[in-house]
Amino acid sequence: MKFLILELNEYNYEILKSYSEKYNFKYIKKILNYHHTTTYTKDLYKGNNNQEGFLDPWSQWVSIHTLKSSKHHKIKNLGDVPKLKFKQFWEMKKKINFYIWGPMNASRNNSRNVKLFFPDPWVFSEKAFPNNFNKILNPIKKVIKNRGSDNLLQKTKAFFKIISVINEYISFYTVIGSVINSLIDYIKYKKNYVFFCHWEYLCFKVLLKIIKNKENFISIYFINSLAHVQHHYWENKKYNKEIKYCLKYIDKMIEDIYKNKDYKVILVNALSQKNSEKKQLCLYEQIDHSKFLNKLGINFLKVEKLMTNDAYIFLKNKYEVLKCKKVLDNVKFKNKKIFHVEIISKNKIFYKTNFIKKVLPNDVIILGNNKIKFMDYFYFITIRRGIHTQNGDILSEIKLFPKRIENHKFFKYVK
Repeated sequence: MKFLILELNEYNYEILKSYSEKYNFKYIKKILNYHHTTTYTKDLYKGNNNQEGFLDPWSQWVSIHTLKSSKHHKIKNLGDVPKLKFKQFWEMKKKINFYIWGPMNASRNNSRNVKLFFPDPWVFSEKAFPNNFNKILNPIKKVIKNRGSDNLLQKTKAFFKIISVINEYISFYTVIGSVINSLIDYIKYKKNYVFFCHWEYLCFKVLLKIIKNKENFISIYFINSLAHVQHHYWENKKYNKEIKYCLKYIDKMIEDIYKNKDYKVILVNALSQKNSEKKQLCLYEQIDHSKFLNKLGINFLKVEKLMTNDAYIFLKNKYEVLKCKKVLDNVKFKNKKIFHVEIISKNKIFYKTNFIKKVLPNDVIILGNNKIKFMDYFYFITIRRGIHTQNGDILSEIKLFPKRIENHKFFKYVK
């Protein structure tokens, strides 16, 4: 058994098809000629901005990895993996070696057959294996937590630590060439997706080097850049440079696969997106969680910022947790709560901005008897142009799957 599974998060099948035709992405075209299976989940959007449901990738990928639906595994938020009570596929298949890079909301759990595990950097509880890869992971986690606020010296040290590890697997000239090209493209486009695409491509080259000539393995590589550009830039019935740029690097990844391929390839998305441009769904993010929580008078120990508009708040005890939840539940905008708040444990709360309507510059938040300007503490990120759907897709080089399956049954057929 030798498989490379590309977990191309939330890809829209029609985007792959139309863009590969228009811009002749010939290696994506190869994948599109694979056996096509559609997937589905019974999970739905519930409430404003899906706060009460499980139709998010950090839940759906857990379904795939555990072969359990969300109603069974109950993992709902990014970073909740320590609460997972079920084994993941690589823990079940102990006679197969696994090489895994970037799986969303997943854990190695000291599985001896997992020879490489580079976790989702947003899951702060997880470490990389072998230990050397923590020289890459730890600086990335630090940047995420600090939102890039480190000084130039700290950033430079982190950069060279990362480069030193990557350089053990791919040439220095390849790495520096990618860094230079990403900087040139960033100057041209002034968008962070440029760095995402180059980073995913470099990491993929490292993984390909590691699995080359290995026997009896399953390798998993998670790609998130396309989901990001679909959410932010997808214009219905139009082609745009952001999606084209991202797909160019995915095409390069698949080209590299075909240069030395001695394994079968599967592409899966867990769930897809559909265009939501007309809904004008606004996405807002806290400018500074600590500053905002201090303004509310919340006595917290620390805050762990998650992917966009969500975070974990750590508090001293259960009393402070209940007090924090009560305060956050009473923050209102136009008589509506703006946060979804969950108690995770006796000293931990998850909260997420739960407001998706347009806010004007002078609009205010009500904090009990006080009022503050919404835009003093939040900033507008984007109009969300792609939203999650119940359906997904599998493209498999060999015929493994029926025409339609529930997404959590994916690994049932990988034998």
